Amino acid sequence: ENILAWVTPEAEEIRTLLRLAADSANELTEGELNAIVGYQPVTGFSEAEVTYVQVISMMHALSAKLNVKYLMAPFSATSTELQRVATPAQVIQSAGGLCAETAVTIASAIQATDMHAVLIILPGHMQVAVETWRGSGAYFLIETTALDAVLEGNYDAVVNYNMDTAAWDQYLSGDGMIAIDCDLAAQLGILAID
Repeated sequence: ENILAWVTPEAEEIRTLLRLAADSANELTEGELNAIVGYQPVTGFSEAEVTYVQVISMMHALSAKLNVKYLMAPFSATSTELQRVATPAQVIQSAGGLCAETAVTIASAIQATDMHAVLIILPGHMQVAVETWRGSGAYFLIETTALDAVLEGNYDAVVNYNMDTAAWDQYLSGDGMIAIDCDLAAQLGILAID
């Protein structure tokens, strides 16, 4: 759970990311959604669509507006070797990050909107998921390394699942899979490092 300290929804760089994500939402929906609203209803959009558009917009802003690139390197949550993980602020400032770093950056943006993020640790990789709506039990799985795909409009490569509770449970039952609910940070008293 210590990785939750890297989820920094209050960081100024996350506020900047969200301001730019609102611009991306406006562009991507041709003005139909021009804000980042969290789990607030928007006329003309289903609840899941509101969440989906916001997450795609966050990824678009991270890639297109902040020019962040995925840096290929293995990630290990269980290695005894020292592995440095940059904060979301450092990812945005340096315009690059490992899978774990881009995952906590998007998780930070999701949490800043009071939406529900979950970090997913797989062997050698990290992803983030967002609940489609508070209490829905269904999730979108976000591949934060697919920064180039979002620029190309290939959104299925970025947010490629809408998993109900059964599908979610099955996904997480794989060997070495760990889900860390970002809402636990407050309950466990884990403070953001930024």
